[in-house]
Amino acid sequence: MPIANTSLSLTSLDFDAYKDSLKAYLKTQSAFKDYDYEGSNINVLLDVLSLNTYKMAYYLNMVASEMMLDSAQLRSTISSHAKQLNYLPRSVRSSMAKIDITVATSNATSFTIPKGTPFGATNNNGNFTFTTDKSITVASSNNTFLFPDLEIFEGTYIQETFLIDYSNETQKFTILNENVDTRSISVIVSENDGQTVTEFLLADSLYALTPTSNKYFLQTDIDAKYQVVFGDNTFGRTPADGAVITVEYRISDGIKSNGIGTFAMSADLSAINNTEILSNTIEVTEIATGAADLESIESIRYNAPRHFQTQERAVTTNDYEDLIKFNFNDVQSVGVFGGEDSLVAPVSYGKVFISCTTFSGDALTESRKTDIAAFLKPRTTIGITPILIDPEYVYLTLIVNAHIDFNETALVPEQLKTAIAATVATYNEDYLQQFKKNFRLSTLMSLINLTDVSIMSNEISVYMYKKLTPTIGIYNSLSMDFGTPLKPGSILSNRFLSNSVYYVYTDTIDGVVNPGNILYRLEQATISSTTQNYYAAGTIDYNKGTIVIDSEVYDQMADSTLKMFATPKNQDVYSTRNQILVIDTASGVNINVLD
Repeated sequence: MPIANTSLSLTSLDFDAYKDSLKAYLKTQSAFKDYDYEGSNINVLLDVLSLNTYKMAYYLNMVASEMMLDSAQLRSTISSHAKQLNYLPRSVRSSMAKIDITVATSNATSFTIPKGTPFGATNNNGNFTFTTDKSITVASSNNTFLFPDLEIFEGTYIQETFLIDYSNETQKFTILNENVDTRSISVIVSENDGQTVTEFLLADSLYALTPTSNKYFLQTDIDAKYQVVFGDNTFGRTPADGAVITVEYRISDGIKSNGIGTFAMSADLSAINNTEILSNTIEVTEIATGAADLESIESIRYNAPRHFQTQERAVTTNDYEDLIKFNFNDVQSVGVFGGEDSLVAPVSYGKVFISCTTFSGDALTESRKTDIAAFLKPRTTIGITPILIDPEYVYLTLIVNAHIDFNETALVPEQLKTAIAATVATYNEDYLQQFKKNFRLSTLMSLINLTDVSIMSNEISVYMYKKLTPTIGIYNSLSMDFGTPLKPGSILSNRFLSNSVYYVYTDTIDGVVNPGNILYRLEQATISSTTQNYYAAGTIDYNKGTIVIDSEVYDQMADSTLKMFATPKNQDVYSTRNQILVIDTASGVNINVLD
């Protein structure tokens, strides 16, 4: 009577382990106890059984992985999970620029720039075409037509046509081009042999939909494509059988076109306007920004559950972050804090302050800030006003002393310095430069130790500075918040000129013991001169990390920038409110290698 196979591993995913366990089982059977498995034909059968077991185990493992959002690897699977959370992964996004275009004609009373009018542009990534997203007509009595703040988008328009056939139960209306910017999709339904033509608009939710609503839904299909879905005659109208669906959309090259600031009209609009164009001039009011590539798998995995949690309302800080990042594709990171959470400015109850960074690194334009604030206002609770502000950057400077065992490496000191500098730059890129990203000294020290086997240990001294840009020639009252406790006696500014005298700000004066919380304006005849005169010029709160500077006239300073240097009381530095930590890798990292 055969006995149970207790030697077969049920958790292994190794071919040889399966084969060995089968052999071990057969050896327990009297018929195969002394069998030579390697030298017989049964070895082939064992290979087949082991391979089949291995493939089935791998298949079942992958199936189980794809069943969960956290472990799925296929984009189509992750998009399907996101669909259940009512999350639509972001498509490729076109960059947008604003231009003022003036057209002079020979004889016309009105002039039209139609939808899809192309404008040529170039940057280091190649040649691009920008187009208008709607037709605009301007009237004039002097044959000259001004189109102010004309929005143009990178990409060109194409159309796809579908015929509705309800006898085909598996019919789908899938947009074939993966580079579609879903914001540009236009759906036109032609019914009754073209006698009825209706534009269907995108529905964001089921709210307020009726059986007669001309709305469509957008969802993901396989292979990163998007699919147009119509209503069921309960939530949204179903087009008639035989209707022709025309889907027009813009295809984009994504992030490559960001930063373009020069454009030229590529089309001759004389014929459609029935006039001769004498000249056209273009002035760029906003350079191209806002482009984005297709949302990554990891981004979908992170954003989908948080979007579901938000439910299209802004209450918590996470709600604000999710809504902005989902609906404004150029935003990379969002910092949110309430008006009561301010250490320098007066408390502002009923206000929510929001800062954003972009993928391109450029600051948000004023019009973009207005768009975000207007989008958030109806989604906030009553009495709350969202206000967009720029991020504040705290720059870190480092002195790194690395202890090296040169017997363990062939690298010379300069090569080790270069390698350590690369590690610092990688840490700066991966761990900082976004909201809520804190500087952890122990993490950086561990990464530096792993840079090369010869690095035995290292010590790092951390300093920081902030920049202010006062208006030259008039009185300025300034304040700054480092967001972390400061070490007394470490405050020092760069040199500035005021009323023909050079000064620096500091909290340390020769001969003055324990200056307390006073910020001094120290007179300097030259950069290297000794102290001549000093004056109280502001206050310092070392525990809060804030500095308030009294009203002052600034006539000259390096790069028109006032820099205030300080040493943090603690070596770990935290990002709070709208602050972003950045290591000054260009000039603020001093590396020493010690034998």
